Amino acid sequence: MRTSARRLRITSLLLVTIVATGTTANDVGASSKKRVKAKAATAITIKEFAFKPDKLTGRVGQRISVVNSDRVTHTLSADDKSFNTGKIGGGAKTTFTIAKAGTYKFHCDIHQYMNGTIIVK
Repeated sequence: MRTSARRLRITSLLLVTIVATGTTANDVGASSKKRVKAKAATAITIKEFAFKPDKLTGRVGQRISVVNSDRVTHTLSADDKSFNTGKIGGGAKTTFTIAKAGTYKFHCDIHQYMNGTIIVK
């Protein structure tokens, strides 16, 4: 009985990890030759009511991590509405990707004076 419960916990943790990281069954079972290298994340920190850095260059499909170091809620929203993190509470973080090359101006929906630019190549 203990072994079954332990296996169930391990399987549950594995599934949570797969869902949280966006790993697919193909990624898990792929050989090292076929495995697609994940693109490294780029980070934007929200601190003292500012995006740091406020100008960022990345690649198509690259994950962009957003960490809110302030105690209040912020968003990171494209001016052209092509992406929006939704509300990010104080101390929380989220990630998003941009699928198309271009220059994207962004802002905080709550604090409109907070803004920046992401250049995606």
